[in-house]
Amino acid sequence: MKHISIFILTYMLISLSAICFGDEVDFRKVRWGMTKIEVISSEDLKPESFAGPSITYRTLLLGKEMYLIYEFIDNKLIDAVYLFLAETENDYTEIERIISKKYGEPISKRNTGITDFYYKWDTPLTEILLQPDKGKTCRVEYFSKKLRKYRLKQEKRQSVKKEQELLSQF
Repeated sequence: MKHISIFILTYMLISLSAICFGDEVDFRKVRWGMTKIEVISSEDLKPESFAGPSITYRTLLLGKEMYLIYEFIDNKLIDAVYLFLAETENDYTEIERIISKKYGEPISKRNTGITDFYYKWDTPLTEILLQPDKGKTCRVEYFSKKLRKYRLKQEKRQSVKKEQELLSQF
């Protein structure tokens, strides 16, 4: 009986998200603001972790193993990240080429140091950043523009709370 109830609940959530969000997506098969359950239901992958404010998957993209991380605040999807090891500079340029093919040329290319740089793309609802790090890690981040102010407000609130907790110890 419990399994049937879970199945019915999951089916209702998927149906509800299809009605609410339609066929349009912001990233992969998800829309910004979805809940963790809706995101898990949309993915064909099995989550490696879904504790705390994120869901983490392992996936293959362009023949490379990557982590796919969905991040939430108050159970609302606010951003998503592909994280992978880049063995050569060609790995960065291949990702940049593919993202540019889908979204057009980057609106910004910045060199932030000797080996650090990033590319930025904009869509009506999403900001996309390609950020190779000094090491061999590369991040492709997708941010909800609509929920950016909400995210910044929540992060500031958390920062103030942590500061107050720290100060209360003195």
